[in-house]
Amino acid sequence: PGWVYAQTHLEALRHRVLAEGLGVGARSGATLGLLLLLSRHPDALLGLGRVGALGLAQLLGALAYVVALYALLAWRGQGLSALLPRRAADGRWVGAEQRAVTASFATHTVEKFVLTEGERLLLVSLSPLRDQGVFALVSNLGS
Repeated sequence: PGWVYAQTHLEALRHRVLAEGLGVGARSGATLGLLLLLSRHPDALLGLGRVGALGLAQLLGALAYVVALYALLAWRGQGLSALLPRRAADGRWVGAEQRAVTASFATHTVEKFVLTEGERLLLVSLSPLRDQGVFALVSNLGS
């Protein structure tokens, strides 16, 4: 939500750059700090293993990123209420211009899906399982 808010309010570009920088810095620092701590004290892994430790570091980093974005938003005096949806000027939740853009994006998304996955959709609906396996094998070998 903080990222979406920053993207939609371009007049706050300086604050947006600051928020992104603080967020990335906090995420990187938290991830690096936890990984360094766990590398020096492997018994602190609590049975997570290396992959679990990396996952925990990524989770902590993402949490630090979100906290940094929200802290900057609070510092600007807007609080979390700035992230909640509000009615547009015409009284609807989504304005006419946004509805048109959303409809266009939805149409393009469906069109792209049909064009990229259409052959698989036809294959699944019309071909026996053996032919589907041969198709998957040939298409994977070709790429």
